[in-house]
Amino acid sequence: LFFSCSILGRYLQGLTFGVISRLCWAGKDLFDLEVNKDGKKRVLLVDDEDRIVNFLALKLKVSGYQVICANDGEKGLELARTASPDILLLDVIMPGIDGLEVLRRLRKFSNVPVIILSAKERISEEVFALGANGFMSKPFNPDDLISEVKTLLQPPLGK
Repeated sequence: LFFSCSILGRYLQGLTFGVISRLCWAGKDLFDLEVNKDGKKRVLLVDDEDRIVNFLALKLKVSGYQVICANDGEKGLELARTASPDILLLDVIMPGIDGLEVLRRLRKFSNVPVIILSAKERISEEVFALGANGFMSKPFNPDDLISEVKTLLQPPLGK
């Protein structure tokens, strides 16, 4: 069964918060972050736009990933420390600390792969200099994002 982005977007808008909230786990009270019993790769998605988070969380879950979400940089950093994500998808423009500052702080304690998601096309050089592993300019094709996630999570050749 195939849904176009616009059909899926309308469908997601019609879901209740209770259903949508199950797509993203935002804290230890909802989910045992210490143990990944099903062996799925864990994606930390940090973005303040609910529609983007809900859509990407669904797309990632359907693609076989476990998804943890944060809607601001502070919560994203907290979850990066406590949830042991395998990869981080990070928006740049957010309230509080922005994605660039999150990346700066993250690199002080973690080498987890990071894909920056931003409407600002001209910052790609800056994000790579800060230690990002990938950059996607909004709007982007969700399938391209999934491909990039898969690529970054593959073990290096010879291992």
